[in-house]
Amino acid sequence: LNGMSRSCDCEVFLDPSFEYCCIPFSLYGGTRTNTLSSQPSEHTGANFRFTIYSSSKVTVERRSREFINDMVSVSALHRELFRTRCTKRYTLGPKSLLMCVYGNGCIYFMAINSSPNHFLQLRLVVKHGKGVIDAFGRSGETHHDIQPNTEKILLVLCSDGKLNIECVEFSYATAMIFCTSKGASMQRKTTFRIGGDMAISTAGGLLSGVVDPEGSCQSGSDTLDLQRCSKID
Repeated sequence: LNGMSRSCDCEVFLDPSFEYCCIPFSLYGGTRTNTLSSQPSEHTGANFRFTIYSSSKVTVERRSREFINDMVSVSALHRELFRTRCTKRYTLGPKSLLMCVYGNGCIYFMAINSSPNHFLQLRLVVKHGKGVIDAFGRSGETHHDIQPNTEKILLVLCSDGKLNIECVEFSYATAMIFCTSKGASMQRKTTFRIGGDMAISTAGGLLSGVVDPEGSCQSGSDTLDLQRCSKID
């Protein structure tokens, strides 16, 4: 849940006869650079270096992954977000919530729809100042569809490593469509994105279950004061 730093050094001692996995990542790596309109944009790189001290040969193999292998890691992230103290919740409609979670450098926007027979349509507008980048999803005006009995991460904002995130303004509007579906079919997939539809969790069901199932659709706006949130954590 941590944000981004300008650089990071890590030193570990590895026991023999084991295989280890190191996952370096960068929010800038893989993004497209701005170029002249007459030239195609290029992907940026993120450099990292291994320095290994060993009396015997150590083999390092490269593995690339665009997707997370399965939904286990995403489910673990959802559980961690539900446990985070600095969280604000907004009612969207019958048994539906919008969660804004501040995770020590990152801001997560998450939608929960525990209604078994309402399809949620959400219009989300997020505005932020300099020093903030979109780690996942897209800020500005976006539209999201949340199926019955599902929860999903909509947007993740992060500091660019130069400036701290001070405040984020956002607004939302919703519409509910009655349907006869029993919820999304959560078949096990070989690949799964961080913003994929997850079957409603126990924590998500408990939080959204207290919302009036006969309530109307809601709209609203707010400003997240992250300086105050950091003091809570």
